[in-house]
Amino acid sequence: MQKNPVVITPKDIQRIMGYCYKTACRIQRRIRQFTGKRPGQIITIDDFCTYTGLTRENVRMLLQD
Repeated sequence: MQKNPVVITPKDIQRIMGYCYKTACRIQRRIRQFTGKRPGQIITIDDFCTYTGLTRENVRMLLQD
């Protein structure tokens, strides 16, 4: 069974973009501000794609093990 993740974590941002963990956390905070979410609310793949301009298919492909 294949996983279809919905939530983007700093570790995922790190894998997709190649940044260090601290920078990935900073990007996650910027996405939260961009989407109007409060701290503690989850960042979805759609939020990430809207912010970065990447397609959902590319992100899913990069997150597969």
